[in-house]
Amino acid sequence: MSRGRQRSTSNTTQRESPVHNFASILDYHLAQRPDAVVVAQDERRLTVRQFHERVNRLAAGLAELGIGRGDVVGLLLYNRPEFLELVYAANRLGAVFLPLNYRLSEEEWQYILGHAQAKAIVTEPEFAPRWSGAPAV
Repeated sequence: MSRGRQRSTSNTTQRESPVHNFASILDYHLAQRPDAVVVAQDERRLTVRQFHERVNRLAAGLAELGIGRGDVVGLLLYNRPEFLELVYAANRLGAVFLPLNYRLSEEEWQYILGHAQAKAIVTEPEFAPRWSGAPAV
């Protein structure tokens, strides 16, 4: 059924809506308010336009590593804007982002990543040497 057409289900009529994800919502806001601040941490500010550009560069980098739709990407990062950028970049590719709490023990995140069959992990430099499995980015 084409976008915007109505369909009848049981006793109600529903309007089909387009699929929305983080990346499509970011695209929408880029068109509406490109200079609005979307991420702020301490003195650092990113506008929608800047965030969008960073997300697209990260998505391209992940795609070059072979990450695509349905692949699991582990995120083992501290709380900072790059975490959000990676969530949106994975979403842009249709990949599954798997956030990990950096406070977990090494054994715990090794188990989670292995069980999820993560294709890659984006991590802080201090955690990379302790990871054995998918490529650490």
